[in-house]
Amino acid sequence: STNGGDSWSTAKDSECNDLSENSTDVHSASTGLTIASVKNMAYVSFDGDPNNFQLRSYDDSTGMLPVTNVKRIEFAIAPSDESIVYASVVNQFEEVYNVYKSMDNGDTWEVVMPGSSSLNVLGGQGVYNNLISVYPDDPNKIIVGGNTLWLGQLTDIGGYYAWESVSQNFVNQFDDYVHVNIHSLSFNPTNSNKFLIGTDGGIYIGTLSGGQYTFTSGNRDYISTQFYSV
Repeated sequence: STNGGDSWSTAKDSECNDLSENSTDVHSASTGLTIASVKNMAYVSFDGDPNNFQLRSYDDSTGMLPVTNVKRIEFAIAPSDESIVYASVVNQFEEVYNVYKSMDNGDTWEVVMPGSSSLNVLGGQGVYNNLISVYPDDPNKIIVGGNTLWLGQLTDIGGYYAWESVSQNFVNQFDDYVHVNIHSLSFNPTNSNKFLIGTDGGIYIGTLSGGQYTFTSGNRDYISTQFYSV
């Protein structure tokens, strides 16, 4: 829309094809950069032109995101360096295919977390819960999750990130407990060591202190009901 939402037209790729399939995620930067997942493929408009989205998912091209067996993609743009973009890609088993990083506005990509059956990041339901967020003051520090939260940090330029699990979902009496089905994360705008987490079990407050992550429930008299069928 170019008139405040009064009327709408369908965005197009660089070959003038309508991007009318299902889209699960869209992010924009202050530079105009816009990146979207359409039909589980990555499209990038480098200047925000809605009629010039470039496809960045090709199975047979180095430096691109995959196409085959991809079930969902979520993106995150680094607030402190908007040329850096991340993508959490879900495979056919609804676990992490790979987590990717782009340092050129989504034009090319490299793996920073390789998918592995030993990493239970998404709980086998990544189409439902697939979170990725970048620290606002560090473009090389991210959190991914869905089943539990994982911290990833740059240790070697051009190599995989160092990863560690920072939450668990079994015993809620411990201060590293976060309810399963994690969907969103928002950092405190003045203190990146504090953040809010949105889950199926409500809101959790995360704190990083002394290198240790702790979490407390933010639910106060919060009651909800979700109907799965009738």
